[in-house]
Amino acid sequence: MARKKARRADVFAALAPKLPSCRINRQGGREDVTVAALAVKRSFLPDKPAGGREDVTVAALAVKRSFLPDEPARGEGGAHRLVLAGKRSSLPDEPAGGRRIYKGDMESMNTTQMLSPIYTPTNMQASYRIRYGWTGWPSTGTFPPEPSDEFWQAIAPEWESDGLRLLERNWTPQKVQLTFSAKPQVSPIFAAARAKGRLQHHLRKGGSPVKFSRKVGLRSIGHNTTAEVEAYVRGQVEKEPVADPRFRELLRKYSVADPEVDLSQPTPTESGRYWYNLHLVIVTQSRFRIVEDESLAKVRDTVLDVGRRNGYGIADLSVVPDHLHSALRGNLEQSPEEIALVLLNSLAEALGNNAVWQYGYYAGTFSEYDMGAVRRGGTERG
Repeated sequence: MARKKARRADVFAALAPKLPSCRINRQGGREDVTVAALAVKRSFLPDKPAGGREDVTVAALAVKRSFLPDEPARGEGGAHRLVLAGKRSSLPDEPAGGRRIYKGDMESMNTTQMLSPIYTPTNMQASYRIRYGWTGWPSTGTFPPEPSDEFWQAIAPEWESDGLRLLERNWTPQKVQLTFSAKPQVSPIFAAARAKGRLQHHLRKGGSPVKFSRKVGLRSIGHNTTAEVEAYVRGQVEKEPVADPRFRELLRKYSVADPEVDLSQPTPTESGRYWYNLHLVIVTQSRFRIVEDESLAKVRDTVLDVGRRNGYGIADLSVVPDHLHSALRGNLEQSPEEIALVLLNSLAEALGNNAVWQYGYYAGTFSEYDMGAVRRGGTERG
């Protein structure tokens, strides 16, 4: 093994004078050898989107080999890692900063290619309507009388800093119900913690300490009910304008209605019960239409696979050529934006690591009753 390592070092040493950024470093019993990219070739693909897209073909990518004294035997020996080198390229309607797109001939190399996410919180332009209804109970006894308006005015800025805005409140001796609008970066777990924590802090600060039960209830609420949202999602294919009825029949294959996912049921946890229902919509760039059977199948299957891997309950899914709708139960620890980003990046990867989708999404919450019922006071939240 030692002789093999020595031979490799001699080979790379011979290459060093010929490569401008090649270096050999020996210290502490470790040998690092870095070989820089030899050539970069620019290519313009014939099927590039309107406005032009520049892809970069990178030949002889930089390879870093590390030989560690305590490294286990691995056949060829050493860990192999690629460092991509190339030119930045941007799609015509991509936000400032762009993304890097690489094409490299790596079939003969033992490596893993790592691409940065295309869609990130910094390049999102979201449309959303998110409401959470929180319910808390006293640990023992009953609540004191409701605090004054000044109390609520003092606590409001702190909730605002959390991405929450108090819309409605209902205070009784047996329970407290608060309804918030929320930014898409706020998860149900975070919303419940901040609702209870800040309320309890201000009650103690005001001389009326209350010990809340550990159990809380949190419910997503919207301007539409579960039945209305599910019917809307399921009706997308029938509403889609098509010239050939056979294509509509094809699209029906990519609609999913899973009777095993009952969005009326809560997700129980050690801290309480949560209803977290989301209507998510994502749209293609410039309303580009995906019409190939294989690509439409990839979109459907990717959404379902992402749901299984991340703990989403996909109750309804409709895939049409230029957008998709989904009614789902979310992962309580993930915000609506986090769920949207997981879907966007997974779908981009499924379609060739391309920015097929717009840099944004729609996220709306819903439940068995709507905001009108909340304002009328006829609900049992939690």
